[in-house]
Amino acid sequence: MPSTSIVIARPLEDVWSFLTTERNWQAFHGAALAQVVPGWQRGATLVWSDGSTSRLEECIERKTLRTCGTFMGSTFELTPQGDDTELRYYFEARGGASFTDGGSAHLATYREGLLRLKGLLEDEG
Repeated sequence: MPSTSIVIARPLEDVWSFLTTERNWQAFHGAALAQVVPGWQRGATLVWSDGSTSRLEECIERKTLRTCGTFMGSTFELTPQGDDTELRYYFEARGGASFTDGGSAHLATYREGLLRLKGLLEDEG
């Protein structure tokens, strides 16, 4: 699976809290997350502002979020590194979807999003 990672100069708890606050997603993800029903737990439904939905396949507190939509699965893994946190993003095409470039354009776009997330969190500190 293609992946990218970034180290954020914030404790794991701060990064997890940011990721699990719906209103923060548009700032780094590009899509507005309206709500998570019934909450951040395995099997929950992520409802996006455009009305589409994804499923939360895995939710391990302060460690992993894995979402699954119709055409893409995405995983966020958090690893403490002293006082900092490494955030790794993986993705895979699903439902017959594919990338003509092996996913490199999506990966580059997501890397930019992670850099925005890093900036937002580090500026809070």
